[in-house]
Amino acid sequence: MKIHYLLVLLVFSAKIYSQTERARGMEVRSSSVVVLPANTESKGTIVFKGPGTEKPAQFFSNSQSFISYIYSFSSAAEAENFASAFKSSDPNIASCQYSNREAGGYYEFSFSVKETRDLKWYLGLFKQNNLGFIKLNDGPKSIDKLLEK
Repeated sequence: MKIHYLLVLLVFSAKIYSQTERARGMEVRSSSVVVLPANTESKGTIVFKGPGTEKPAQFFSNSQSFISYIYSFSSAAEAENFASAFKSSDPNIASCQYSNREAGGYYEFSFSVKETRDLKWYLGLFKQNNLGFIKLNDGPKSIDKLLEK
């Protein structure tokens, strides 16, 4: 009898957790280790997750390879076109590839640069490629406002 009550309690707790996560707008995909908000961003948002993103200036100036998630497209073809345009938008970009992974409206890209640059350079690059917001482990921020600082 006690086992039955424990199982009922476990199932009930799992349902409450699931509903709480959905209420927060969170969506977890098993194919990815990244947890992204379910379509709460504006179109044109680029997201970076993971270690180091809590210090954006250091994150960008100390790395040459990045994985990002962009909420801006309605199809894989649009994402592929973006990757091609992004790569040709600056001679410092060594590569940009759409990974053929989409989760909740976010399209995954990897890109690398030939030489490290500072945060302002990356913000200008993102703006030049019609991205208006950046998210690094916190709420999205306007690229225009960050460039004004």
